[in-house]
Amino acid sequence: MSLDILATQTIDVLNAQANRALFAIADHPLVADWDLKSFITNSTTYARVIIGAVIVLIGTCAVGWGAYKFFAKLFGGQSAAQTSWVTVALLIIVGGAAMAGGGTLIFSIAEGGKTTIEDLGGGTILPYLLTMWP
Repeated sequence: MSLDILATQTIDVLNAQANRALFAIADHPLVADWDLKSFITNSTTYARVIIGAVIVLIGTCAVGWGAYKFFAKLFGGQSAAQTSWVTVALLIIVGGAAMAGGGTLIFSIAEGGKTTIEDLGGGTILPYLLTMWP
């Protein structure tokens, strides 16, 4: 992958996240309400955009570093023997997932964890697990 394609994909992901944030702001407009609820709503929307952009940037760096390590290991000879192929593959795969998914990926993982914790607290999962053992 060339850097042009990586940069284009990163810009596309950032643009999509910015559009999502703008639509979220349009649904909950930034009005001059000086109450705690509007402050928290506006700051949460803004924080999600910033966190998503940072995750995309970290993913782009990981893919670039993984590509560098891949070619260094492939053509580097003895000096590149310190990095394992598993590390190179994980850098590229996890970095690509972070670059493509951005904040949406992380927030959806967090939503899944929240659902699991609510199911555990609500008694949905534990009775099912207790019926599995005799």
